[in-house]
Amino acid sequence: MKILSVVTTLALGLVLSATPARAQEGRGHLAALEQLNGSVEALVQRVSQSVVQVLVTSYGPVDDNGRTNTDLIIGRQRSMGSGVVIDTGGYIVTNAHVVSNARRVEIVLPSADSHDGGMRSLVKGRGRTVDAAIVGIAREIDLALLKVDEAGLPALPVADYDALRQGALVFAFGSPEGFLNSVSMGVVSAVARQPDPIARSSTSRLTRRSIAATAAGRSST
Repeated sequence: MKILSVVTTLALGLVLSATPARAQEGRGHLAALEQLNGSVEALVQRVSQSVVQVLVTSYGPVDDNGRTNTDLIIGRQRSMGSGVVIDTGGYIVTNAHVVSNARRVEIVLPSADSHDGGMRSLVKGRGRTVDAAIVGIAREIDLALLKVDEAGLPALPVADYDALRQGALVFAFGSPEGFLNSVSMGVVSAVARQPDPIARSSTSRLTRRSIAATAAGRSST
């Protein structure tokens, strides 16, 4: 009975000593998550101050279901995109396709209220709108450089592209479909990825064969 009592006491002591250890480990994991959450929030607050909305006015073909194939109607078009301030002197980088055929480019600067979050940002989130000039376009990499006559804008430094690695944690900032001050998180899917010419050639041949087969089937009916 004494041996059984000693064993029972020892086992109970081990369980009791392990319980605080598990609790401490759980509190450590929770603290790490809270620290990560705080770091992400701080990052979003800092970066969002340099993210702008790009409004573009251009002219292009207008869809009209009533017109014939020989008719061409040119009308005024409005589109939007996102950009980031890279220099305090008013230089902004955006995508080249955003300002393609642009007749006028405007920049919506972020307001201080847009970073407060909650319902207040929904009501007072839109900032000042200023005109911008296109400085240059690099279509091969889909980038464009814009300039606004504003000084002291919060700018983000350009990172080292060579240091980018697959799987690295990244954040996407912008105004998709006009929704101001949006952010999402993901990972780098690939670095310097290029299309496989062999795969593209095979896909192209398969597509041509499918089209030919479909056309032959329709002509026989």
